[in-house]
Amino acid sequence: MRQQLHYAAFLCCARPVSFRYPSPYHEEYAAYAEQLVQGEILLRRLVEAHAAGVLPAHRRLTLLHEALFWHRPLVAPDGHQLAEYARWFSRAGMPRYRPLSVPQLTVELMEHYGLGERMVAMLLTRQSHGLQAGDQTWLERRRSLPVLSRPLLRTEYSELGDCVEAAYLGPPFGVNRSMNREPAIEAAALMGSIASSRWVPFRQPVLRSAFERAFQRPTPARVTKPGVAGVCMGSGGPEWAEASIT
Repeated sequence: MRQQLHYAAFLCCARPVSFRYPSPYHEEYAAYAEQLVQGEILLRRLVEAHAAGVLPAHRRLTLLHEALFWHRPLVAPDGHQLAEYARWFSRAGMPRYRPLSVPQLTVELMEHYGLGERMVAMLLTRQSHGLQAGDQTWLERRRSLPVLSRPLLRTEYSELGDCVEAAYLGPPFGVNRSMNREPAIEAAALMGSIASSRWVPFRQPVLRSAFERAFQRPTPARVTKPGVAGVCMGSGGPEWAEASIT
């Protein structure tokens, strides 16, 4: 139901790239058509987030990271939940307006609970789902935006790459399999024009090439502006070898 509502809202909005759908429609094209719809939705979110000045796709955070980050513990602290409880609740036991980031939580555990550096490091690694300040700010900003303008997590960006590749390859049988090759190449180029690092989610050489050519052209998307969070696609880590999703 939620996906249907998202799609209904999406139909009323301008799409950066429009794929061509099989006609006449048959049930065997359902999976292909669903990938086309999802690809258009994710691509629009990428473009809208970039226009809003937000990092359009996060290189590290996944759907699991997001779910764990927003999970607030419901019970009093014990030996297995101390770090998460301190992240979400004040020293007086009152819920925090926003959870502590990793640096803030480190100070809290050391100064209030009197823990040593090694113990704090262990708790942060094994118990806490907290994030560094920049990543936490990005997730909070993502949550505050309309659904169709939210930037993409790593898993969603990978899914966008899969959808664009599926569009390029065409339906498995029946209608003209090359029907979406041009729109798919256009989508890959659009992603490259927004990116500021070689995070290429494609296996098809044609799509990789379109991304690369667009990436190599100087654009405002790759000019880092002081004080503006998220003007680049990447977020740390090795550039080319590990950035490509293969």
